[in-house]
Amino acid sequence: MEEGYVCDLLPESYVITQYGRERDFPPLTLEDAREVFGRLAADGLVGTYVLNQDGELLGDAAIPSVADDEVWTRPASGGLCLYLTEAGVAAVGLERKP
Repeated sequence: MEEGYVCDLLPESYVITQYGRERDFPPLTLEDAREVFGRLAADGLVGTYVLNQDGELLGDAAIPSVADDEVWTRPASGGLCLYLTEAGVAAVGLERKP
């Protein structure tokens, strides 16, 4: 998935297969989800941005953006979106389409 709301991506893990969206892992606790996000962000694989606002948060700067529990639980995460960086795209073996 190239981008999506934080609440849609980490608390419940899904993969997209040829058969559609399938559950990959059981739901994560908020603490576990934050830890996973922190590792991915610190490694430069994901970043965040807020809809209708300029600027992206990368690396350690992105980690505080998911500190509030409501970001994970309210519909549409208050506009906070997660996306794969170029390094993230390469790490999971996806290719950007021109």
